[in-house]
Amino acid sequence: MSARKTLFLVLIAINILNAQWLWQNPAPVGSHLNDVYFIDSLQGWAVGYSGAVVRTTDGGETWVQQQSGKSLSLYSVFFTDSKHGWISGDKGTLLYTTNGSRNWDSVNSGTEVKLSSVWSSIEPSCSAPT
Repeated sequence: MSARKTLFLVLIAINILNAQWLWQNPAPVGSHLNDVYFIDSLQGWAVGYSGAVVRTTDGGETWVQQQSGKSLSLYSVFFTDSKHGWISGDKGTLLYTTNGSRNWDSVNSGTEVKLSSVWSSIEPSCSAPT
């Protein structure tokens, strides 16, 4: 087989393999994402650099940017249900929501170090901390 035919077949194979993937990043935020958390097969959130928070309600087909109110990097996201969630990040950043990420409020974490992970085993049954 000639080199041209081989190259042609390789290029066709690459196009076929790439056709199965849909590039989601950098849309809609244009920055790296560090963590993703799904509460079911449809609802999920992702967080990343420059305070990026995105949400999906269709299993990741589309993502909508949310406002975190932060410009620092965010590293971890966790939700106990569709309304109650937490985010951690640089310089002790700790955020929570009680309305499914429409608004994020800050919590004083008592530290200035990077908080790389957030998780809870407590079901939401009271108001958010102050």
